[in-house]
Amino acid sequence: MRIDMKKMLLMLLICKIGYSQTIQELDTRLKRVEDSLGINTEIVIDTTLSKPVYEGIILSSVNADILPIPYSPIQFNAGAYKLFVQKNNVCYILSSANGLNGWSYSLPLPIPYGTAMFTNENKINVAFHKWYSGKSYYYFSVSPDQRNFYDVSFIRDPHGEDITYIYDGVYKAYARMEVPPAVRTIGYMESNDFRTWSNLVEVLKPDVSDGANQFYSMSVVKTERGYFGLLNVFNPVTDLVSVQLVFSLNGKDNWQRLNDRNDFLEKKNGVKCLYGIGSIINSELQIVTISSKFSHSETDRNGRYYFTEKYKISLTELYKYLD
Repeated sequence: MRIDMKKMLLMLLICKIGYSQTIQELDTRLKRVEDSLGINTEIVIDTTLSKPVYEGIILSSVNADILPIPYSPIQFNAGAYKLFVQKNNVCYILSSANGLNGWSYSLPLPIPYGTAMFTNENKINVAFHKWYSGKSYYYFSVSPDQRNFYDVSFIRDPHGEDITYIYDGVYKAYARMEVPPAVRTIGYMESNDFRTWSNLVEVLKPDVSDGANQFYSMSVVKTERGYFGLLNVFNPVTDLVSVQLVFSLNGKDNWQRLNDRNDFLEKKNGVKCLYGIGSIINSELQIVTISSKFSHSETDRNGRYYFTEKYKISLTELYKYLD
């Protein structure tokens, strides 16, 4: 038979001091008894939000840029971690057993400079942009063999640079609406076949609370709770880029700004500009970055190069940002 210690102590006190005492007096006396017995009936709820764990610099070079082809996530494919990168303006597929070091390089490949992802062990889809006569157009390319890439579609209306996508039964793409000097905002479009796309519709733009901030690009992942976005935020006044966290139930619209719009990724190693690219692997949000110790305009580059860092956060900790 289960005995409720608190109720038992309360009954004993009632018997001893009579019914004339108020409930408040009884609670005070009971608290003293509990303290003397070392009983703690308080429930403590941990509301601390954990930041993504910094795993370090995973790719760098003393004489060349080395970065994920924007905005290609780290992926687990064919028993290894894979990453599409550009080093010294040449593209490769890198493989690693742990996703942190020991990277092996493929032969140089004609991968378009955009978001590249495996659709199975062999096929690759890439969304990217090209410039013509001062205007930017979105293109879509596929590779059946990881060596040859074929353009299968393009958007005839000009938009901005920087496009990302995910696949969850349909292809969902997140792209910049207009070319600067227009304010950078995020648009959404989708496709069933990676060829025919809906019109790009603006779904996320800065408001008064953002001040000078503009939305450079957004990398999105799907979870059981909904869609989280790593929003790469550019401030043209400071000339810096940081990463904020956003959320949408359907991955299309009604994006919520989380974490009071504070930086989601903490900058390390003197980094000034940080672009986050996410994927879900082993119940974790794993994030690779395009990082630099110089500003967006690169006027202070001074012989320095872009490099790649890695962060991770469990989905359990990520979900706390919704509560």
